[in-house]
Amino acid sequence: MIPDIQECLRLMTSTGMLNNIKRHSFVVAKVAKYLGRLLSLYGHPLNIRLIEAGSLLHDIGKTESLVTGENHAKKGAEMVKKVGYDELVPIIENHIRLLDEELEEPVDEVKLVNYADKRVLHDRIVTLEHRFEDLRQRYGNTPE
Repeated sequence: MIPDIQECLRLMTSTGMLNNIKRHSFVVAKVAKYLGRLLSLYGHPLNIRLIEAGSLLHDIGKTESLVTGENHAKKGAEMVKKVGYDELVPIIENHIRLLDEELEEPVDEVKLVNYADKRVLHDRIVTLEHRFEDLRQRYGNTPE
C-alpha cells in the first residue's frame, strides 16, 4: 500500500518531523515527480504515487536519529514498515547511498528519489557538485 499525501503529512506530524526536514522533503518530491513524469513520457514508466510518497517520507527517521545517533535511513525504513508501507522501505533505506552495481540497472523509483535528494540542499535545488561539497563539509569527518 502507498500512502497518499494526507497520510504522509500525518506521519510527518506524528513523528515530530522538523519543519526544515519537511520543507526539504517537499522539494525532493517536486524534483522526483517532475523527473518521473518526464521519464514516463519518454517510455520509461514509473509509479509517480510511489515516488511522491517515498520522497515525502525519505527522511521520516531523521528527526529521531538526530537525538539517538542512529542511521536515519534504516530507522525510517523500520518506521514505515511498522505502519504497513512496505513498498516504501527500499526507497527510504537506499536514499542516502546506492551500491555501484545498482547504478548500472535502469532507473527505478529508488534511484530516482536517491538522485532527487542529492539535488536538494535544505530546500533549494542545486548542482550535484554543490550538494556533495556541502555533504563533505558537514559530514566528512570520517572515512565513510
